[in-house]
Amino acid sequence: MYKGMVVKGVVVPEVGVMLREGSEVRIEPIEMEQAVSRHFRPVGEWVGPLGEIDRLIRESQDLREADLLSHEQP
Repeated sequence: MYKGMVVKGVVVPEVGVMLREGSEVRIEPIEMEQAVSRHFRPVGEWVGPLGEIDRLIRESQDLREADLLSHEQP
């Protein structure tokens, strides 16, 4: 089983996973609560302005997308 995430409406496998073009796949969403409890542990509480955390999240998503795109085969 592979993991990935939806980026701009497209399912993108995690870095390093290469599937053949035309491969059939099964997509099963992980409920957010399950994903958080399985993969993340709280390490603190955000005390800054709410807009700043939104900006940081968007920036992180943009960096991840750029990283994924840089690994695409021509």
